[in-house]
Amino acid sequence: MLRATLRHPKTLDLAARLGCSRPEALGFLELIWDYAREFAPQGDIGKWPDGSIARACDWMEDPEEFIDAMVAAGWLDRDPTHRLMIHDWGDHCERWVKSKLKSLGLSLATPTAPPDNGRDTVADTGRDTVADTGPHVGVDPIHSLPTLYPCSPQRDETPIHGAPIDPSGTDGREPEGFAEFWEAYPPNGRVKRRTAARAYRKARSRASPAEINQAAREFAKTPKGRSRFCPSASTWLSGDGWLDDRKAWQSGAEPGPMSAEEYKREAARRAAATKALPGMKRGNG
Repeated sequence: MLRATLRHPKTLDLAARLGCSRPEALGFLELIWDYAREFAPQGDIGKWPDGSIARACDWMEDPEEFIDAMVAAGWLDRDPTHRLMIHDWGDHCERWVKSKLKSLGLSLATPTAPPDNGRDTVADTGRDTVADTGPHVGVDPIHSLPTLYPCSPQRDETPIHGAPIDPSGTDGREPEGFAEFWEAYPPNGRVKRRTAARAYRKARSRASPAEINQAAREFAKTPKGRSRFCPSASTWLSGDGWLDDRKAWQSGAEPGPMSAEEYKREAARRAAATKALPGMKRGNG
């Protein structure tokens, strides 16, 4: 990983778009580059589906959201031929990758067209820069940088639904029925509301809001729904959780502490079981 990547504005932008910390964003970048080294050494990572790429990076939410964030932040480029390409892969891959390609008679994939991600980039450094429209006399290089998403309500960014982003964490146009779902779903799984809203919008094409919300209410009352192993709302929605066998929800709860009476019964049961074993005597281990 290039040292400039550690505090690069694109890294911070990626963290903001995914709602994660900077170390997590750096981890996602290293994982996607590691995946490319082995399975897309030419940089044409788009030959693999979004789900494969996202899971290779340990992103367990919506793969489309992950890919969109990578593209918008400038770490992936959309391409009409290769679908997706690692941005400036020649700067990020190690020498052994290039040597391997050379030995196979291959080379790094060439973009079919300049990346259309809304950014002008310097290829040899990977740093974003303002488009060259003339002399930049007196321009403050720090304050001329674009505002990072989602730090300010004045930013010029729009979510996938096309409405201005609400700094409260939702897009202001959540799908019908989502608010009811959010209140019904187990509290332990109420994380990343915006991601869950996207998943809910997609889920409505597979089931009615009434069916989804009723299942969420039922799930919230089960041992699995009340446990710390409860899946996030977006994961539950993406996996069509309302279709789960209700019996499966009765397991998976975290075991609680035994009472004094239960402890005595368990100790007596274990002692009786040990005594019944042939050849077992006290003091023999």
